[in-house]
Amino acid sequence: MTSRRHSLGLAMAALLLAGCANVDPRRGFPAVEEDARQRLGANLAWSQDAEEDAAIRAQVSRLLAQPLSPDVAVQIALLQNPDLQATYEALGVAAADLVQAGLLSNPVLVAAPRPGVGSVSGTNLELDIAQNLLQLLTLRSRKELATRQFEEARLRVSHQVIELAAEVRDAWYERVAALHLLSVLRSIEETASLASEYATRLHRAGNVSNLALARERALFEEARIARQNAEAAAIAPREQLARLLGRRPPQALETPETLPPLPAMRVRSEGLEALALANRLDLRALEKEIEAFEQALALARFYRWIPFVEVGVSAEREAEGGWVVGPQLALEIPIFDQGQAQVARFESMVRERRRHHEALLLDVRRDVRTFSEAVRARRHLAEEYLRTLIPLRERIVRLTQAEYNYMLVGAFELLSAKRDEIASYEQYVEALRRYWVSRAGLERAVGGALPTEPAEPAEAEAAPEPLAVPGIEPDADDHGAHGDHGGSGHGAHAPEAPPEKRAPSGHHHHEGHDGE
Repeated sequence: MTSRRHSLGLAMAALLLAGCANVDPRRGFPAVEEDARQRLGANLAWSQDAEEDAAIRAQVSRLLAQPLSPDVAVQIALLQNPDLQATYEALGVAAADLVQAGLLSNPVLVAAPRPGVGSVSGTNLELDIAQNLLQLLTLRSRKELATRQFEEARLRVSHQVIELAAEVRDAWYERVAALHLLSVLRSIEETASLASEYATRLHRAGNVSNLALARERALFEEARIARQNAEAAAIAPREQLARLLGRRPPQALETPETLPPLPAMRVRSEGLEALALANRLDLRALEKEIEAFEQALALARFYRWIPFVEVGVSAEREAEGGWVVGPQLALEIPIFDQGQAQVARFESMVRERRRHHEALLLDVRRDVRTFSEAVRARRHLAEEYLRTLIPLRERIVRLTQAEYNYMLVGAFELLSAKRDEIASYEQYVEALRRYWVSRAGLERAVGGALPTEPAEPAEAEAAPEPLAVPGIEPDADDHGAHGDHGGSGHGAHAPEAPPEKRAPSGHHHHEGHDGE
């Protein structure tokens, strides 16, 4: 009897201690912050009241006072993106579930007064208090299971942080690339406008045909329409970037208007798959989920024959006034429900999660290989423009300018050469955009920063031989004659202002000529 009372006392003490547990909704958030610092070099903020909202807005305002680089954009998004703030609340839910797993169900008190009817006897009173013993036996296992589920939730939140950073970088590159391309198309339109105006003047003087005039006007209209399409296409990246940063109209985002040049350090392709498998937090979260379901399956199998056990104390006051006190046991008899459905459910869930894990491994390896190859190929393509096509187009413009100055070619040839030169910048900008977008995709596939290494300098290509121009000795640098070196009169064929405008600065500037 003394041992039974001691056991019941321990059970009640455990119940009272568990009832004192408090829920810390920020539990696990420091680990998420550490992941962000290590993988992104950025800080997080979880706003839960108006005062914290104001502090975040002040910090964002300070960040917006500087140029909006990719790193600054990522930091702003991690501070105030509403979707990420909502994701943080999953930590609060998981923390509450973890505390709940350590709590016992409340004891049940049953009072059954039974007054005597048709007799002189008094009222009979029965009092029962009972507690589910099975919950006490499985308390430790349930807390271990909840701990794994909490760690899974924490890893998924950290993965969402990494995903958001990759999305912001992708949106930033798309936005800046749209502005960069727009500046090039404006240069093309300006050159086409000069050619169209000049053709109109010559047509009025009777020096060009209707066909030549129509061609120049068509080229100008094509350039104008291309510029208008680029302006319309630049809206979506701007809105997407603002959405990810949690900005609301009419707040402007002052981004650069040219893409960053190719970096001097290339991505080291060796070991990227192994790095991704070790880095990807969604993989680790899925592994934690598999462990949790495996433990739940083991518990379901172990306790399937003891579905419900309740112990307590029953006290009854007899009508004559005396009390009868004794222990009480309630045991569910597993005749119909033997836990087979729950066991089968957990078995299916374990197999399902394992298949998801296999599929995710395949996805990770595919993404790493795909983006790694894209980064290498697109860097090589951008460098080809820098090494070959753009220098050739620039040289063609210089030589055409020299021939034009000596009336060896007409103004249309010079304008056409300039238009082709700027068009090569347009192609380079597109190649550069694809490089940076692919690099952001590779960062997402790897799950963090990319390993880099110094690139080997590209072999210098032989410079093309200077073109011979009658009556002109070209300089060593192929600049030819831009001024008046002899006959300078251009007659009716010279435009009022010869087109010497170069493409917008920064279009073809980069560090090194390394391959990816």
